[in-house]
Amino acid sequence: MGMKARVEINVNGLVQGVGYRAFAKRAADRLQIFGLAENMADGSVRIIAEGEKENLEEFIKECSNGPSLSQVESISKKWYPYTGEFFNFEYF
Repeated sequence: MGMKARVEINVNGLVQGVGYRAFAKRAADRLQIFGLAENMADGSVRIIAEGEKENLEEFIKECSNGPSLSQVESISKKWYPYTGEFFNFEYF
């Protein structure tokens, strides 16, 4: 077992209306990451993700690329202690 962690990611660019959140869910499901992704009023997408730290690092890489129609301009992340509050990955 690796170390579990929580990360909050803010993704800026053309990331709404391009299948970004569904893309994030597919990546999260594949990497056994739980959490949520939601569109924010400013056009960004906020993701809260929990799981093994190495899986989260891979997830962040994938989120930096995004689906083919998206254009990720910048991504910021903040690490937090793991809480275990999520049991799946959802998006709103």
